[in-house]
Amino acid sequence: MTEILLQRTRADAVADIYESFFTTFPDPQTLVSADDRTIFEEVRSLGFGNQRTRSLRDTAQLCVKECGGTVPDDLEALQEPWRVGPYSARACLLFAFDTPVALVDSNIARIFERVFDYEMPGQPHKSDAVYGFIGTFIPDDPALARAINFSFLDLGAMICTTDPQCPSCPLNECCAFAQRTSSE
Repeated sequence: MTEILLQRTRADAVADIYESFFTTFPDPQTLVSADDRTIFEEVRSLGFGNQRTRSLRDTAQLCVKECGGTVPDDLEALQEPWRVGPYSARACLLFAFDTPVALVDSNIARIFERVFDYEMPGQPHKSDAVYGFIGTFIPDDPALARAINFSFLDLGAMICTTDPQCPSCPLNECCAFAQRTSSE
């Protein structure tokens, strides 16, 4: 459910409603039993309220009907009937089930594109090749995998932005983009 809350939404906005949401809906069955208006009111501040309400309800219903009220812990199973794509499915595996996997969002793709001068496809978060490439940098230890992914997410959000702060980047010395732009 957290990943649906986070879709196209800043994490700090989700943090503002997180406790209230999970107090109101502690499990998929509670969400299934709630009326749409109650769900909508909980998520309204995040935007996309109607779509998010449908996604949450549909996902909770599938959880209850198909998986006995639990979220599956398999990448393919998470993506089949669920309203989540590869990024959200992987984030669920990483953060909820301690499965060491790579995450690819626009920020992380931008880092790898710049550091390695790697040509990214139009939708890197849907590319098996990109997941494979970035996955080679993810350790097998679940705690380290989470830490590395969080580091990439933070680096892309704060330093390696669309207006990069290359001089303050910890990857500056090994980054193809930083080296190229510093010599211009």
